Amino acid sequence: MTADGVQALMDDLHIVDQADEEVRLELADEIEVEGAEGGAFLLVEGVEDVGFFAVFCASVDLQDIRIEPKRPAWLGAPGNGWTNVLKVLPLQLGRLRESDSGLSRLGIVIDADHAPSGGFNARYRRLSDTLAEHGYRATEDPQAGFLFEHNDGLPPVGLWIMPDNVADGMLEDFVEQSIVADQQPLLAHARSSIETLPVTLYKPIHAHKALVGTWRAWQKTPCGPLSQVVKEGAIDLNAPLAQRFKTWLKATFI
Repeated sequence: MTADGVQALMDDLHIVDQADEEVRLELADEIEVEGAEGGAFLLVEGVEDVGFFAVFCASVDLQDIRIEPKRPAWLGAPGNGWTNVLKVLPLQLGRLRESDSGLSRLGIVIDADHAPSGGFNARYRRLSDTLAEHGYRATEDPQAGFLFEHNDGLPPVGLWIMPDNVADGMLEDFVEQSIVADQQPLLAHARSSIETLPVTLYKPIHAHKALVGTWRAWQKTPCGPLSQVVKEGAIDLNAPLAQRFKTWLKATFI
């Protein structure tokens, strides 16, 4: 799916959010058909992630990556989150074994999140255990992103744990580290704003999410999807962390 195609899909999702159930289910069926065609798949946690990562794929000329989840939670999916990736993974690993499945490459992007319910070590252990059960072993340095290979010569599986394959955190931490230089004063003002709130309702582990959310609210498209802030030039696709992620994408899918 191209970046423009994903953006159009995201726009449609936003429009039909208030539409009747028949239109919603129609759109869900369209998304599901597209995701069933095979090819190269990137498993992500949520629908908003789809557009963001599609832009990154397009930046390294990966135009035919199918990015899941195929349908949002409000259309009947189990929901967003890393556990849904975990549920889908065995099925996709099985498809890699089937020569007629059409699945040629598989990548996974999840958040590390934080202890006690998450954290980099816990997330890596859970995903790597699942991959090991299917005969895969990690061969790459975490700094470069993980690439799991199979002894039987099956296609490799890539794994990136946000934000950087080392630290606890989430996609918003990755975004924060990739914001362009001329937006740094705005980011600093957003940080000052949330640090001086009279009452803090969010959990401390969500401070970076609150920071990036505040910064996004002040963009050309306030509170627009993450893909939009990339399209508007607010994310530096050549920032060190973004470059590492793009290198991992190419290693996984090329």
